[in-house]
Amino acid sequence: MRTCKQAFETHKIRAKQRGIPFKFTFKEWCRWWELHLGPDWFNKRGRKTGQYVMARYKDKGAYEWDNVRCVVGRVNHHESHAGSKNPAAKLTEAQVKTIFNMPGSYHPIAALFGTTRSRVYRIKTGRTWKHLDLLK
Repeated sequence: MRTCKQAFETHKIRAKQRGIPFKFTFKEWCRWWELHLGPDWFNKRGRKTGQYVMARYKDKGAYEWDNVRCVVGRVNHHESHAGSKNPAAKLTEAQVKTIFNMPGSYHPIAALFGTTRSRVYRIKTGRTWKHLDLLK
């Protein structure tokens, strides 16, 4: 079984490997987790399904007290791959906003942007690119 110190060191090493500054001391890191998850925090955090992670706001900046939040790993992964951050994205956010606001049938719009009618349909009905809040 891993210790708190081992988990801290692993987090710090992985951040360094990804080129992300890690500004927590061991005591600060433990305190942050305890404040967010309670006294049994060590068993609630991790990379397994349903466990919590320390996520940076908008995946930018350092791991430091005012730039991280506690979320379920699945949520963090989804946010980091949403929209144009997804390596498979065919459109930019600006193009998606334009498509959403364009009147007319789906086929001409799809041809104009070099995409499919079904992709245009999913954008216009709010089934994809939800993080842009196009329907508001």
